[in-house]
Amino acid sequence: MQTTDMFFLFCFLPLSVLFSFFERSAEYKNFILIIFSVLFFAWGRPFIVCLLFVSVIFDWLLGMLCGSQKPKALRIGALVLDLMMNAALFVWLGRNYLFEGALSLSRELIPIGVTFYTLRAFSYVLDCFCKRIPAEKNIFCFMTYMISFPLMTAGPIVRYGDISKQIREREVNGKLIAEGMERIIIGAAKLTVAAPILAEVAAAGLDSGEVTISGSWIGMAAYILRLCIVWSGACDISVGCGRLFGFVYPESFTFIKMDGYVSGIAKSFNSTLNTLFDDAVVKSVNEKSKLAGYLAMILCGAMIGMWYHSGLFYAAAGAAAAIFIILETLFLKKFFDEHIAVISWVYTLAVLFALFSLTRFGSLAELKTWAAGLIGKGEPYILSVALKDVLLKYIFALAALTLIYLPPVRYLCKKTVTELSQRSAVWYGAFRLLRTAAMCFLLFLTATALTASLII
Repeated sequence: MQTTDMFFLFCFLPLSVLFSFFERSAEYKNFILIIFSVLFFAWGRPFIVCLLFVSVIFDWLLGMLCGSQKPKALRIGALVLDLMMNAALFVWLGRNYLFEGALSLSRELIPIGVTFYTLRAFSYVLDCFCKRIPAEKNIFCFMTYMISFPLMTAGPIVRYGDISKQIREREVNGKLIAEGMERIIIGAAKLTVAAPILAEVAAAGLDSGEVTISGSWIGMAAYILRLCIVWSGACDISVGCGRLFGFVYPESFTFIKMDGYVSGIAKSFNSTLNTLFDDAVVKSVNEKSKLAGYLAMILCGAMIGMWYHSGLFYAAAGAAAAIFIILETLFLKKFFDEHIAVISWVYTLAVLFALFSLTRFGSLAELKTWAAGLIGKGEPYILSVALKDVLLKYIFALAALTLIYLPPVRYLCKKTVTELSQRSAVWYGAFRLLRTAAMCFLLFLTATALTASLII
Protein backbone atom coordinates (compact mmCIF):
# COMPACT_ATOMS: atom_id res chain seq x y z
CA MET A 1 0.00 0.00 0.00
CA GLN A 2 1.30 3.44 -0.96
CA THR A 3 0.22 6.77 0.51
CA THR A 4 -0.87 7.93 -2.94
CA ASP A 5 -3.08 4.90 -3.59
CA MET A 6 -6.80 5.50 -4.07
CA PHE A 7 -7.50 2.92 -1.38
CA PHE A 8 -5.22 4.63 1.16
CA LEU A 9 -6.48 8.17 0.56
CA PHE A 10 -10.19 7.47 0.27
CA CYS A 11 -10.69 4.36 2.44
CA PHE A 12 -7.85 3.31 4.74
CA LEU A 13 -6.98 6.77 6.09
CA PRO A 14 -10.58 7.96 6.66
CA LEU A 15 -11.46 4.68 8.43
CA SER A 16 -8.41 4.86 10.70
CA VAL A 17 -9.24 8.45 11.67
CA LEU A 18 -12.93 7.58 12.19
CA PHE A 19 -12.07 4.71 14.56
CA SER A 20 -9.72 6.99 16.52
CA PHE A 21 -12.68 9.25 17.39
CA PHE A 22 -14.60 6.55 19.25
CA GLU A 23 -12.68 7.44 22.43
CA ARG A 24 -10.95 10.68 23.48
CA SER A 25 -8.09 9.19 25.49
CA ALA A 26 -4.57 9.23 24.03
CA GLU A 27 -4.12 5.56 25.01
CA TYR A 28 -7.05 4.54 22.82
CA LYS A 29 -5.86 6.65 19.91
CA ASN A 30 -2.40 5.08 20.23
CA PHE A 31 -3.96 1.61 20.18
CA ILE A 32 -5.97 2.37 17.03
CA LEU A 33 -2.90 3.90 15.38
CA ILE A 34 -0.83 0.78 16.14
CA ILE A 35 -3.53 -1.56 14.80
CA PHE A 36 -3.94 0.34 11.54
CA SER A 37 -0.16 0.70 11.20
CA VAL A 38 0.21 -3.08 11.45
CA LEU A 39 -2.42 -3.43 8.71
CA PHE A 40 -0.58 -0.82 6.65
CA PHE A 41 2.68 -2.78 6.79
CA ALA A 42 1.09 -6.24 6.54
CA TRP A 43 -0.58 -5.27 3.24
CA GLY A 44 1.16 -7.74 0.92
CA ARG A 45 4.22 -8.14 3.16
CA PRO A 46 3.23 -9.97 6.40
CA PHE A 47 6.76 -11.10 7.27
CA ILE A 48 7.84 -7.46 7.51
CA VAL A 49 5.50 -6.99 10.49
CA CYS A 50 7.33 -9.69 12.44
CA LEU A 51 10.68 -8.16 11.51
CA LEU A 52 9.60 -4.69 12.58
CA PHE A 53 8.23 -5.93 15.90
CA VAL A 54 11.49 -7.73 16.66
CA SER A 55 13.52 -4.63 15.84
CA VAL A 56 11.18 -2.43 17.91
CA ILE A 57 11.71 -4.65 20.96
CA PHE A 58 15.49 -4.58 20.49
CA ASP A 59 15.53 -0.78 20.07
CA TRP A 60 13.36 -0.41 23.18
CA LEU A 61 15.64 -2.63 25.29
CA LEU A 62 18.85 -1.06 24.00
CA GLY A 63 17.39 2.41 24.58
CA MET A 64 16.72 1.57 28.23
CA LEU A 65 20.25 0.21 28.58
CA CYS A 66 21.77 3.33 26.99
CA GLY A 67 19.66 5.57 29.21
CA SER A 68 20.53 3.72 32.40
CA GLN A 69 23.32 4.31 34.91
CA LYS A 70 25.26 1.26 33.75
CA PRO A 71 29.02 1.53 33.06
CA LYS A 72 29.81 3.69 30.05
CA ALA A 73 31.52 0.84 28.22
CA LEU A 74 28.33 -1.22 28.38
CA ARG A 75 26.25 1.73 27.19
CA ILE A 76 28.61 2.35 24.28
CA GLY A 77 28.38 -1.32 23.36
CA ALA A 78 24.57 -1.09 23.33
CA LEU A 79 24.71 2.01 21.12
CA VAL A 80 27.09 0.31 18.66
CA LEU A 81 24.91 -2.80 18.61
CA ASP A 82 21.84 -0.72 17.81
CA LEU A 83 23.73 1.11 15.07
CA MET A 84 24.81 -2.19 13.52
CA MET A 85 21.28 -3.63 13.67
CA ASN A 86 19.65 -0.61 12.07
CA ALA A 87 22.44 -0.25 9.52
CA ALA A 88 21.87 -3.88 8.51
CA LEU A 89 18.12 -3.26 8.15
CA PHE A 90 18.82 -0.09 6.18
CA VAL A 91 21.15 -1.82 3.73
CA TRP A 92 19.08 -5.00 3.36
CA LEU A 93 15.66 -3.37 2.98
CA GLY A 94 16.50 0.18 1.88
CA ARG A 95 19.19 -0.88 -0.61
CA ASN A 96 17.95 -4.34 -1.50
CA TYR A 97 18.74 -3.80 -5.18
CA LEU A 98 22.39 -4.39 -4.23
CA PHE A 99 21.65 -8.02 -3.29
CA GLU A 100 21.18 -11.14 -5.36
CA GLY A 101 19.95 -14.63 -4.52
CA ALA A 102 18.23 -15.42 -1.23
CA LEU A 103 18.63 -11.92 0.20
CA SER A 104 17.03 -10.27 -2.83
CA LEU A 105 13.42 -9.16 -2.32
CA SER A 106 10.77 -8.03 -4.74
CA ARG A 107 9.99 -4.33 -4.58
CA GLU A 108 6.47 -5.06 -3.32
CA LEU A 109 7.82 -6.71 -0.17
CA ILE A 110 10.00 -3.78 0.91
CA PRO A 111 8.12 -1.50 3.33
CA ILE A 112 7.71 2.15 2.45
CA GLY A 113 9.85 4.55 4.45
CA VAL A 114 12.13 1.87 5.89
CA THR A 115 15.15 4.17 5.60
CA PHE A 116 13.32 6.71 7.75
CA TYR A 117 12.37 3.94 10.19
CA THR A 118 15.97 2.87 10.80
CA LEU A 119 17.17 6.44 11.30
CA ARG A 120 14.32 7.15 13.69
CA ALA A 121 15.13 4.03 15.70
CA PHE A 122 18.82 4.88 16.01
CA SER A 123 18.07 8.52 16.82
CA TYR A 124 16.02 7.35 19.83
CA VAL A 125 18.80 5.16 21.21
CA LEU A 126 21.37 7.89 20.53
CA ASP A 127 19.27 10.49 22.37
CA CYS A 128 18.92 8.09 25.31
CA PHE A 129 22.69 7.56 25.33
CA CYS A 130 23.38 11.31 25.24
CA LYS A 131 20.76 11.87 28.00
CA ARG A 132 18.74 14.23 25.77
CA ILE A 133 15.62 12.26 26.67
CA PRO A 134 14.80 9.66 29.35
CA ALA A 135 14.40 6.10 28.11
CA GLU A 136 10.77 5.16 27.47
CA LYS A 137 9.67 2.36 29.82
CA ASN A 138 6.22 1.89 28.26
CA ILE A 139 6.72 -0.25 25.16
CA PHE A 140 3.28 0.71 23.76
CA CYS A 141 4.24 4.38 23.80
CA PHE A 142 7.49 3.50 22.08
CA MET A 143 5.63 1.35 19.56
CA THR A 144 3.33 4.28 18.78
CA TYR A 145 6.43 6.27 17.91
CA MET A 146 8.17 3.58 15.91
CA ILE A 147 5.50 1.97 13.73
CA SER A 148 2.92 4.75 13.27
CA PHE A 149 2.16 4.80 9.55
CA PRO A 150 2.19 8.64 9.34
CA LEU A 151 5.89 8.49 10.24
CA MET A 152 6.59 5.81 7.63
CA THR A 153 5.46 7.86 4.64
CA ALA A 154 8.92 9.31 3.91
CA GLY A 155 8.20 12.31 6.07
CA PRO A 156 10.39 14.18 8.55
CA ILE A 157 12.88 12.39 10.80
CA VAL A 158 10.84 12.83 13.97
CA ARG A 159 12.86 12.42 17.17
CA TYR A 160 11.21 10.87 20.22
CA GLY A 161 11.68 14.06 22.20
CA ASP A 162 9.63 15.93 19.59
CA ILE A 163 6.42 14.00 20.33
CA SER A 164 6.95 12.15 23.63
CA LYS A 165 4.48 14.41 25.47
CA GLN A 166 1.98 14.22 22.61
CA ILE A 167 1.99 10.41 22.74
CA ARG A 168 0.65 10.53 26.30
CA GLU A 169 -1.59 13.57 26.06
CA ARG A 170 -3.11 15.17 22.98
CA GLU A 171 -6.47 16.24 21.64
CA VAL A 172 -7.71 16.36 18.08
CA ASN A 173 -9.63 19.55 17.29
CA GLY A 174 -11.13 21.17 14.22
CA LYS A 175 -8.01 23.22 13.55
CA LEU A 176 -5.75 20.15 13.44
CA ILE A 177 -8.20 18.26 11.22
CA ALA A 178 -8.44 21.17 8.75
CA GLU A 179 -4.66 21.57 8.67
CA GLY A 180 -4.18 17.83 8.25
CA MET A 181 -6.62 17.50 5.37
CA GLU A 182 -5.10 20.50 3.62
CA ARG A 183 -1.57 19.15 3.93
CA ILE A 184 -2.60 15.70 2.67
CA ILE A 185 -4.40 17.17 -0.35
CA ILE A 186 -1.44 19.40 -1.21
CA GLY A 187 1.04 16.57 -0.76
CA ALA A 188 -0.98 14.13 -2.85
CA ALA A 189 -1.36 16.73 -5.62
CA LYS A 190 2.39 17.34 -5.62
CA LEU A 191 3.14 13.62 -6.01
CA THR A 192 0.41 12.65 -8.46
CA VAL A 193 -0.01 15.79 -10.59
CA ALA A 194 3.02 18.10 -10.40
CA ALA A 195 5.84 15.56 -10.12
CA PRO A 196 4.93 13.54 -13.28
CA ILE A 197 4.69 16.74 -15.32
CA LEU A 198 8.11 17.92 -14.20
CA ALA A 199 9.52 14.43 -14.83
CA GLU A 200 8.41 14.67 -18.47
CA VAL A 201 9.93 18.14 -18.85
CA ALA A 202 13.21 17.00 -17.29
CA ALA A 203 13.36 13.88 -19.48
CA ALA A 204 12.76 15.90 -22.66
CA GLY A 205 15.19 18.67 -21.73
CA LEU A 206 18.01 16.43 -20.51
CA ASP A 207 17.85 13.94 -23.36
CA SER A 208 21.52 13.10 -24.04
CA GLY A 209 20.68 12.34 -27.65
CA GLU A 210 19.53 15.92 -28.33
CA VAL A 211 21.38 18.44 -26.17
CA THR A 212 20.26 22.05 -26.54
CA ILE A 213 20.96 25.15 -24.48
CA SER A 214 17.31 25.59 -23.46
CA GLY A 215 16.96 21.89 -22.70
CA SER A 216 20.02 21.91 -20.45
CA TRP A 217 18.74 24.84 -18.40
CA ILE A 218 15.01 24.07 -18.36
CA GLY A 219 15.53 20.33 -17.94
CA MET A 220 17.79 20.73 -14.91
CA ALA A 221 15.48 23.33 -13.36
CA ALA A 222 12.55 20.90 -13.81
CA TYR A 223 14.61 18.06 -12.33
CA ILE A 224 15.53 20.08 -9.23
CA LEU A 225 11.98 21.33 -8.74
CA ARG A 226 10.63 17.79 -9.13
CA LEU A 227 12.94 16.47 -6.41
CA CYS A 228 11.86 19.26 -4.07
CA ILE A 229 8.19 18.60 -4.84
CA VAL A 230 8.47 14.81 -4.40
CA TRP A 231 10.21 15.03 -1.04
CA SER A 232 8.10 17.90 0.26
CA GLY A 233 4.92 16.20 -1.00
CA ALA A 234 5.72 13.02 0.93
CA CYS A 235 6.47 15.17 3.98
CA ASP A 236 3.14 17.01 3.58
CA ILE A 237 1.23 13.72 3.63
CA SER A 238 3.15 12.54 6.69
CA VAL A 239 2.59 15.78 8.60
CA GLY A 240 -1.06 15.88 7.52
CA CYS A 241 -1.74 12.31 8.67
CA GLY A 242 -0.08 13.13 11.97
CA ARG A 243 -2.37 16.15 12.42
CA LEU A 244 -5.46 13.94 11.98
CA PHE A 245 -4.28 11.85 14.93
CA GLY A 246 -3.39 14.88 17.04
CA PHE A 247 0.38 14.96 16.44
CA VAL A 248 2.30 18.07 15.42
CA TYR A 249 5.49 16.91 13.73
CA PRO A 250 8.47 19.19 13.04
CA GLU A 251 8.69 20.59 9.52
CA SER A 252 11.42 19.16 7.32
CA PHE A 253 10.86 20.96 4.02
CA THR A 254 10.26 24.64 3.39
CA PHE A 255 10.51 26.81 0.29
CA ILE A 256 14.14 27.15 -0.74
CA LYS A 257 15.36 30.69 -0.19
CA MET A 258 18.03 31.76 -2.66
CA ASP A 259 19.31 34.46 -0.32
CA GLY A 260 20.21 31.82 2.24
CA TYR A 261 23.06 30.45 0.11
CA VAL A 262 23.87 26.72 0.28
CA SER A 263 23.44 26.85 4.06
CA GLY A 264 19.87 28.05 3.56
CA ILE A 265 19.21 25.26 1.05
CA ALA A 266 20.41 22.69 3.58
CA LYS A 267 18.01 24.14 6.16
CA SER A 268 15.15 24.03 3.66
CA PHE A 269 15.71 20.57 2.16
CA ASN A 270 15.11 17.73 4.65
CA SER A 271 16.35 19.77 7.61
CA THR A 272 15.43 17.08 10.18
CA LEU A 273 17.80 14.62 8.48
CA ASN A 274 20.64 17.14 8.46
CA THR A 275 20.01 17.98 12.13
CA LEU A 276 20.19 14.32 13.10
CA PHE A 277 23.59 13.84 11.48
CA ASP A 278 24.76 17.09 13.01
CA ASP A 279 23.73 15.97 16.49
CA ALA A 280 25.09 12.44 16.02
CA VAL A 281 28.55 13.32 14.72
CA VAL A 282 29.45 16.94 14.05
CA LYS A 283 28.61 18.62 17.37
CA SER A 284 30.53 16.16 19.53
CA VAL A 285 33.58 16.31 17.27
CA ASN A 286 33.42 20.08 16.84
CA GLU A 287 33.70 20.61 20.59
CA LYS A 288 37.18 19.08 20.54
CA SER A 289 38.56 20.54 17.32
CA LYS A 290 37.26 22.94 14.67
CA LEU A 291 39.24 21.19 11.93
CA ALA A 292 37.93 17.78 13.01
CA GLY A 293 34.43 19.28 13.07
CA TYR A 294 34.80 20.46 9.46
CA LEU A 295 36.05 17.02 8.39
CA ALA A 296 33.10 15.45 10.20
CA MET A 297 30.75 17.78 8.31
CA ILE A 298 32.20 16.65 4.99
CA LEU A 299 31.92 13.00 6.03
CA CYS A 300 28.32 13.50 7.15
CA GLY A 301 27.55 15.28 3.88
CA ALA A 302 28.80 12.26 1.96
CA MET A 303 26.79 9.91 4.20
CA ILE A 304 23.63 11.98 3.70
CA GLY A 305 24.17 11.82 -0.05
CA MET A 306 24.57 8.03 0.16
CA TRP A 307 21.43 7.86 2.30
CA TYR A 308 19.40 9.24 -0.61
CA HIS A 309 20.93 6.79 -3.06
CA SER A 310 23.95 4.51 -3.19
CA GLY A 311 26.52 5.92 -5.57
CA LEU A 312 29.72 7.91 -5.64
CA PHE A 313 28.06 10.86 -7.36
CA TYR A 314 25.52 11.19 -4.53
CA ALA A 315 28.31 11.01 -1.95
CA ALA A 316 30.26 13.63 -3.91
CA ALA A 317 27.21 15.92 -4.02
CA GLY A 318 26.71 15.65 -0.26
CA ALA A 319 30.39 16.21 0.50
CA ALA A 320 30.54 19.19 -1.89
CA ALA A 321 27.49 20.75 -0.22
CA ALA A 322 29.21 20.44 3.16
CA ILE A 323 32.36 22.08 1.78
CA PHE A 324 30.37 25.06 0.46
CA ILE A 325 28.61 25.40 3.83
CA ILE A 326 31.99 25.47 5.58
CA LEU A 327 33.33 28.07 3.15
CA GLU A 328 30.23 30.20 3.69
CA THR A 329 30.74 29.97 7.44
CA LEU A 330 34.36 31.03 7.13
CA PHE A 331 34.18 33.89 4.62
CA LEU A 332 31.87 33.45 1.60
CA LYS A 333 28.66 34.58 3.28
CA LYS A 334 30.33 37.71 4.67
CA PHE A 335 31.82 38.45 1.26
CA PHE A 336 28.50 38.17 -0.58
CA ASP A 337 26.60 40.14 2.08
CA GLU A 338 28.94 43.05 1.54
CA HIS A 339 28.56 43.07 -2.26
CA ILE A 340 25.74 43.16 -4.80
CA ALA A 341 22.93 40.73 -3.99
CA VAL A 342 22.76 39.54 -7.62
CA ILE A 343 26.20 37.95 -7.20
CA SER A 344 24.96 35.84 -4.30
CA TRP A 345 21.97 34.71 -6.37
CA VAL A 346 24.21 33.68 -9.28
CA TYR A 347 26.51 31.84 -6.88
CA THR A 348 23.65 29.98 -5.18
CA LEU A 349 22.01 29.06 -8.48
CA ALA A 350 25.31 27.80 -9.92
CA VAL A 351 26.05 25.67 -6.86
CA LEU A 352 22.46 24.37 -6.81
CA PHE A 353 22.69 23.27 -10.43
CA ALA A 354 26.14 21.73 -9.90
CA LEU A 355 25.15 19.73 -6.81
CA PHE A 356 21.89 18.37 -8.21
CA SER A 357 23.51 17.56 -11.55
CA LEU A 358 25.72 15.04 -9.72
CA THR A 359 22.58 13.16 -8.68
CA ARG A 360 21.06 13.24 -12.17
CA PHE A 361 23.81 11.83 -14.36
CA GLY A 362 25.40 8.42 -14.05
CA SER A 363 28.76 9.16 -15.63
CA LEU A 364 31.25 11.96 -16.12
CA ALA A 365 30.63 11.83 -19.87
CA GLU A 366 26.92 12.62 -19.41
CA LEU A 367 27.76 15.34 -16.91
CA LYS A 368 30.25 16.89 -19.34
CA THR A 369 27.73 16.78 -22.19
CA TRP A 370 25.11 18.55 -20.09
CA ALA A 371 27.58 21.20 -18.89
CA ALA A 372 28.57 21.88 -22.50
CA GLY A 373 24.89 22.30 -23.39
CA LEU A 374 24.56 25.04 -20.76
CA ILE A 375 26.87 27.28 -22.77
CA GLY A 376 25.41 26.38 -26.15
CA LYS A 377 27.88 23.70 -27.26
CA GLY A 378 25.17 21.21 -28.12
CA GLU A 379 22.80 21.22 -31.09
CA PRO A 380 22.81 24.42 -33.18
CA TYR A 381 19.13 25.10 -32.49
CA ILE A 382 17.83 26.37 -29.12
CA LEU A 383 14.71 24.27 -28.50
CA SER A 384 14.19 20.59 -29.31
CA VAL A 385 10.89 19.32 -30.70
CA ALA A 386 10.35 17.00 -27.74
CA LEU A 387 10.84 19.78 -25.19
CA LYS A 388 8.65 22.16 -27.19
CA ASP A 389 5.80 19.60 -27.28
CA VAL A 390 6.01 18.97 -23.52
CA LEU A 391 6.11 22.69 -22.68
CA LEU A 392 3.07 23.38 -24.84
CA LYS A 393 1.24 20.37 -23.43
CA TYR A 394 1.66 21.53 -19.83
CA ILE A 395 1.95 25.28 -20.34
CA PHE A 396 -0.73 26.24 -17.81
CA ALA A 397 0.45 23.80 -15.14
CA LEU A 398 4.07 24.93 -15.55
CA ALA A 399 3.01 28.59 -15.37
CA ALA A 400 1.16 27.90 -12.12
CA LEU A 401 4.16 26.06 -10.64
CA THR A 402 6.46 28.90 -11.65
CA LEU A 403 4.22 31.44 -9.91
CA ILE A 404 3.94 29.29 -6.79
CA TYR A 405 7.67 28.66 -6.42
CA LEU A 406 9.01 32.00 -7.66
CA PRO A 407 10.01 33.83 -4.42
CA PRO A 408 9.02 37.41 -5.44
CA VAL A 409 5.58 36.32 -6.69
CA ARG A 410 4.95 34.18 -3.62
CA TYR A 411 5.96 37.02 -1.29
CA LEU A 412 3.79 39.56 -3.13
CA CYS A 413 0.73 37.28 -3.11
CA LYS A 414 1.13 36.47 0.58
CA LYS A 415 1.53 40.15 1.47
CA THR A 416 -1.51 41.17 -0.57
CA VAL A 417 -3.72 38.45 0.92
CA THR A 418 -2.66 39.34 4.47
CA GLU A 419 -3.28 43.06 4.01
CA LEU A 420 -6.69 42.60 2.37
CA SER A 421 -7.77 39.98 4.92
CA GLN A 422 -6.98 42.35 7.77
CA ARG A 423 -8.81 45.21 6.07
CA SER A 424 -12.31 43.71 6.16
CA ALA A 425 -14.24 40.54 6.98
CA VAL A 426 -15.54 40.39 3.41
CA TRP A 427 -12.05 40.01 1.96
CA TYR A 428 -11.14 37.48 4.67
CA GLY A 429 -14.22 35.39 3.86
CA ALA A 430 -13.56 35.62 0.13
CA PHE A 431 -9.98 34.36 0.50
CA ARG A 432 -11.11 31.52 2.76
CA LEU A 433 -13.68 30.46 0.15
CA LEU A 434 -11.06 30.74 -2.58
CA ARG A 435 -8.67 28.59 -0.54
CA THR A 436 -11.36 25.96 0.00
CA ALA A 437 -12.17 25.96 -3.72
CA ALA A 438 -8.47 25.52 -4.51
CA MET A 439 -8.26 22.50 -2.15
CA CYS A 440 -11.34 20.95 -3.80
CA PHE A 441 -9.79 21.50 -7.22
CA LEU A 442 -6.50 19.89 -6.15
CA LEU A 443 -8.40 16.93 -4.69
CA PHE A 444 -10.29 16.55 -7.96
CA LEU A 445 -7.03 16.65 -9.96
CA THR A 446 -5.47 14.08 -7.65
CA ALA A 447 -8.43 11.69 -7.92
CA THR A 448 -8.45 12.12 -11.70
CA ALA A 449 -4.72 11.43 -11.98
CA LEU A 450 -4.98 8.32 -9.76
CA THR A 451 -7.99 7.03 -11.69
CA ALA A 452 -6.18 7.55 -14.99
CA SER A 453 -3.15 5.62 -13.70
CA LEU A 454 -5.40 2.69 -12.72
CA ILE A 455 -7.00 2.62 -16.18
CA ILE A 456 -3.62 2.75 -17.92
